[in-house]
Amino acid sequence: MTKKDKQNKFLKYLAQIYLENPNLTISDATIYHELVHFDFGSKQNAHIKNNSLVSIQVKLNNEFQGKSCHCFNNNYFWVIENRRDLNDSGFYRLMENSIKLYIPIDSENFYHIASQLFTFMLEKNIIMQSKVAKVMRNDALVVRISSSKEAEDVINYLESLNYKSKVETNPFLVNDNNSQVSLARDGHISYNTALTKLIREYLKNKQKSHNLNDISAKEFANFIIEKINLSFQDKEIFANTYDLRTAKEFKDFLSTSNLISQNILTPLNKEQLFNYHYDYQEKESPHLLSLTTEEQKLLYIINKMCSYYSISEVHMRILEYISKENVNYFTRRDGIRALVNYYFPPYKIKTMLKDMSWNAFLSASLTTMQKYDYNQLLYAIDNLLKEEKIDGFTNQNNVRSYLGIILIPELFQELLEEKGISITSSSLADIVICESKKFETTKKVGKK
Repeated sequence: MTKKDKQNKFLKYLAQIYLENPNLTISDATIYHELVHFDFGSKQNAHIKNNSLVSIQVKLNNEFQGKSCHCFNNNYFWVIENRRDLNDSGFYRLMENSIKLYIPIDSENFYHIASQLFTFMLEKNIIMQSKVAKVMRNDALVVRISSSKEAEDVINYLESLNYKSKVETNPFLVNDNNSQVSLARDGHISYNTALTKLIREYLKNKQKSHNLNDISAKEFANFIIEKINLSFQDKEIFANTYDLRTAKEFKDFLSTSNLISQNILTPLNKEQLFNYHYDYQEKESPHLLSLTTEEQKLLYIINKMCSYYSISEVHMRILEYISKENVNYFTRRDGIRALVNYYFPPYKIKTMLKDMSWNAFLSASLTTMQKYDYNQLLYAIDNLLKEEKIDGFTNQNNVRSYLGIILIPELFQELLEEKGISITSSSLADIVICESKKFETTKKVGKK
């Protein structure tokens, strides 16, 4: 089966899902899941067995932790990085413009091949970032390499291992001379995420025209080109359609979209991928966000993170970022990681969250006392301090909802200690009463 055949097969498989389930929303989540779990090497429409790779993550971590590299786990991917002497911003700037290698390995050979590969890259001191997923998928091992020369070295090394894999990478990636390793370039939005968004809009367009039974990769590529051309006529509509929040995301998405369409129509080779450049000049502000203050940007980041994780998981990831100074605890989706990297170094996000949580606490406390009484306020604060629960506060004007998003108990306790405030419900309630009196005084002065 040719690469084009596999592309057509997958797109028709997706279309059939929505033909058989007309009430199912065409969503990124469904398409992305199918894209990374589809078994492109099977003659049937099959999925890769959902084997756990957690034990392999642990084994790799035990092997490489403490060596001349940086290892961590973000609860889904185990990550190993060789930064040489680069700081965070320098390293991630290189990774944004890196060459991405998708390395297919089945679960039986995973540890053996991954261990040899990481050892080789560290011995050669190659600047890289590698991710191992916690479950088997067709992109369970992805490596970012900072230069084409070193990417070539890694590909040649993998070819020299002469291993066979039952897993194939997705056919929309660049694949040179039937090599097992596939390639891509992206940026603030990953290649597979961009591909997912494009497929979503293509299928929605076909569904709207009642034409889901007539699907092809060639038509999909031409659809992408048409949308790229339209993007220059109305950037705002294009950005909203594809959930693009910054000008960097906008540019990267156009570049990746162009690469995807080119590779479908006329499959690219390794050298063309290495030399790929999309000429786009951004003459406007570097950010498309309508958010005007840093607090709004930070709130946007937290709210977006909550679309993918529970609030406790989001708070944990923020604490890990502050502690380990690694921006990978934030997802790349919706440009979140890029925003954090651009606006919020760890010390800043920590300071801002402390200030914002204090103001949120005062607002929730004052509103609760005004709506109910002092006893309810004491109960709410006591529940917060002892149980880390906020259900004692009123949600009038959404003050409790905001408090729950902003307040991270560990940072709040640290803030109270810095302020020299006794961590008791009565002490905090007294402060709220003082703030209330200040507020009333301000109102009276304003009336005069």
